[in-house]
Amino acid sequence: MRKGARRSFWSLAALIVATSPLLAAGPDDPAKDGPLQIREEHMDYQTADGPTQSLDLWLPATRAGPRPTVLIVHGWGANASQYVWLAKHLATRGFAAAVYNAPLNVQFDVTHWVQDVESAIDALAAANGDAGCTFEGELDMNRFALIGHSYGGATSIGTAAIDSRVKTVVAFAPGTAPTSRAAFLESAKKVTVPLLVLSSEADVVVPTEQYGHPAWESVVTPNKSWLVIKGAEHVNFADAGFDWRWFTEAGDSTISGAKQREIASRSATQWVERFLDVVPDPDGSAEAALVEAHHADFTEYTLVNSHPTTAAESAATPAAKTGGLAGALPDEAKK
Repeated sequence: MRKGARRSFWSLAALIVATSPLLAAGPDDPAKDGPLQIREEHMDYQTADGPTQSLDLWLPATRAGPRPTVLIVHGWGANASQYVWLAKHLATRGFAAAVYNAPLNVQFDVTHWVQDVESAIDALAAANGDAGCTFEGELDMNRFALIGHSYGGATSIGTAAIDSRVKTVVAFAPGTAPTSRAAFLESAKKVTVPLLVLSSEADVVVPTEQYGHPAWESVVTPNKSWLVIKGAEHVNFADAGFDWRWFTEAGDSTISGAKQREIASRSATQWVERFLDVVPDPDGSAEAALVEAHHADFTEYTLVNSHPTTAAESAATPAAKTGGLAGALPDEAKK
């Protein structure tokens, strides 16, 4: 863990806070629900292995589009219902958000998880073009993101490595069983789209130094951020109706599950709004300012931001790996 780096970043980010016209105008908090009423849709589809599976989607109540689209992938042993909180939140802000159920949620082979998520993406694309579908034409599959937790985070990274439809990824505490760790980290080397990794300070299930941070370092993209949530543990990105405590070292988990999800929602929403071309942030200054405004929520963070920054450009432009905290700053702030 790189101590001391955060302090130097804070002093530079203060320049952004003072000069950013977006902040001066008082932007809304991405963790807050948007103004839109929402509705739920349901669809069934065939997986790669054959069994019928289902997806639930949340969209703005008014039928319009196409809308930026997100597929949320749960973790090992979890299920879609535990991530509805995030799908509903994104829908209030104009997204189409689907929650995914793995056909076998205790499968250890991450390649099977990737295959099944590919089937879900195929199904969404097919339904979107089906005149008989109740949400036909409302999904913008050219502005498509994956958000995943734990095994779902690793799966999202692995899927982005092979599927150009994925324009950006947010991974909450990504990780796998030890038997799949090497395959997961190898797949990360092939990712060229923007990646946000949110890790937990008190994670003893998939410690960030073994999974999240090596994966983040491996991706070959000009836009990537890694944040460690202070006092957070592994499971509470999911809403199980109660707070998890036993997957942490004694005394390390100091924030509630609701607070952990609020912090995750803030960063994840800002990320997908940026890279699915909803809220422009071409030089990353708005992201840097948002992190600075909530710096007490994190023990460490590293933001690497350079061009390209749009969904179209991220797929079309060769990526170059960039290092250093200063990459988060606009050119004029680096001088």
